[in-house]
Amino acid sequence: MGVYLSFAVARSVPNLQRDNCFVLNAPHHIGFHSSHVDKLFSGVAKHASELASPVWLKNAFSPGSRSTPHLERTHFFEPSLILADLERIKGIVAAHPNDFPTMHWLRAGNQAGIHCLDRVTSFLDVYHEGEPSTIFGGWDKVELRPGYPRDPSQLSIDLGNAGNFSCRLRFVKPSDLDGLEVIVSIDRQPFGSVIAMEMDNACSVCRWAHGNGCLVIPWLG
Repeated sequence: MGVYLSFAVARSVPNLQRDNCFVLNAPHHIGFHSSHVDKLFSGVAKHASELASPVWLKNAFSPGSRSTPHLERTHFFEPSLILADLERIKGIVAAHPNDFPTMHWLRAGNQAGIHCLDRVTSFLDVYHEGEPSTIFGGWDKVELRPGYPRDPSQLSIDLGNAGNFSCRLRFVKPSDLDGLEVIVSIDRQPFGSVIAMEMDNACSVCRWAHGNGCLVIPWLG
């Protein structure tokens, strides 16, 4: 499932073990999923080595850490520092989209390719040569896995270069759609678009903290 990197607004207090340092009326950061964090910083490192592992990321507080299980002063950062790094990171992602992965989503529609029969999804249960199978989208890939999940040992078929393709749906609601032949289109979403809400939310939290004279705690949990 992974963990999330989020930013909490805090204030300096005399005793971190006794006094509540968190600002309760501050905006809440939804957080970056750890899979997004790994992809983000590996791509950024190609263009700004100093941003590959910024100090606020290295010193992020983790409740499960054995070395620092409690908040310490080293976990607090000036929001302007984090905000400046985030703005630079946003610029790198926008300027170098090919250095970051692309998310592939699947959309099933009727034979005319007009009416969407289901939500945009990252996997689709289908029949392949009459056999129950699954199509998986994901980062930089779309692949058909014949026999999945009953027989996961079969070799996958790469569909990543296709714009759309025909197949028959499996186990969908309403049940009379089972076996229906459809057109599956592939929606490609750039990495910057995938993390746009997370990034804007993080910047907003830092701006609020800066405007209200507060600090920010990067949090892994």
